[in-house]
Amino acid sequence: MRLPIPRHHIALDRDELRLGVGLAGRGRAPPGSRAAFEIAVARAFGAERAVAVESGRTALCLALQALDLAAGAVVVLPQYCFFSVVGVVEAMGLTPRFAPVDADTFTLDVVALAGALDGAACLVIVHPFGQAASVDRIAAICAEADVPLVEDASQSTGASLEGKSVGSFGAYGVFSLVSGKNLQTFGGGLVVAADPARAARLDVLTRGLQEADEDRARQLLRSSLPRWLLATRVGFAVAGWPGFVLIDALAPARLDQLFHEERRSFDPNERIRRLSDAQGALGLLGLERLDLRNSRRRHSAQRLLDGLGGVPGLALQHPDPRASHTWNAVPVRVADGDGLARRLLRAGVDVRKDYMDHYGAGRAFSEDVIYVPNHTAMTEADIDRVIAAVRAAIA
Repeated sequence: MRLPIPRHHIALDRDELRLGVGLAGRGRAPPGSRAAFEIAVARAFGAERAVAVESGRTALCLALQALDLAAGAVVVLPQYCFFSVVGVVEAMGLTPRFAPVDADTFTLDVVALAGALDGAACLVIVHPFGQAASVDRIAAICAEADVPLVEDASQSTGASLEGKSVGSFGAYGVFSLVSGKNLQTFGGGLVVAADPARAARLDVLTRGLQEADEDRARQLLRSSLPRWLLATRVGFAVAGWPGFVLIDALAPARLDQLFHEERRSFDPNERIRRLSDAQGALGLLGLERLDLRNSRRRHSAQRLLDGLGGVPGLALQHPDPRASHTWNAVPVRVADGDGLARRLLRAGVDVRKDYMDHYGAGRAFSEDVIYVPNHTAMTEADIDRVIAAVRAAIA
């Protein structure tokens, strides 16, 4: 019997799982694990400094604070953007302005960018779904306009453009470490600075950060490990997929609610905590495995794109060919995303519907977006099964 394919997977090998279980119990991480993780991240990403904090949103907040932006200053964001990025900008009393994106890449339209920077104090770009934007060209435009650049590379950890890591092109790079990302510590975020002067400013800003509550981190691990289990093939087959199919048959609106991202408010005045040593220890193991895992994602993504090419009514992404992408997901554009997602669910392929939003005047593109599974637990047979299921569902 073929097990259903989950859309989400939390990559933990035996050593990572052993460490996580031990830390969730009575074990203690080696003192200084968080600091060691920061040093390793800076080295791996070609940065002068890396700071690990409690969430991706607080990482973005720190990056924007480090720029000393005036109250109400204009921050340019992609028109197709994560709601959490917009939420942090608005919560900090800054004014978002939305720039066009290219529907083929889901990243900023480089040609239209210069005009969007007039009067702006900062540009925040997103490297969506594990695909690097053409950030060298974007950085050059920002330099010409004297507008600092912040890169949100939360889904593209380990991606690079012509050998240079994403997150190191702008003034600051930010990353999320929640489960399901290419590098994860069951929550947390990173701020990196490649320029020594920017790193010095980050050091000053973060001297007063509150140390992590290790008991709180232990509770976080205890609550996260069951989610890891449910995201495994067996866990999903037993406790996830049958329920999803039943809910879809009886109350499809309820299924939509289950997939809806919680939109929590952000308070920039709350004191920011550093990442815990327990999560830092997990991060060190994950960082050692990052390149291998990203390589597996790239291989699977290329097989998916090759297999789905030419399907009528299905538009694929065409990211910058100069970059080494990490393919956290493989997004496709289709007229009826809800219908395709439900047909695939019944076929044993769980996909995620779009959780980015369109901002500004109108939509960035007319089609719906769904995310085809692409994670390290998938085999080539799984990839081929996804391809066959998508083709059959659209036919």
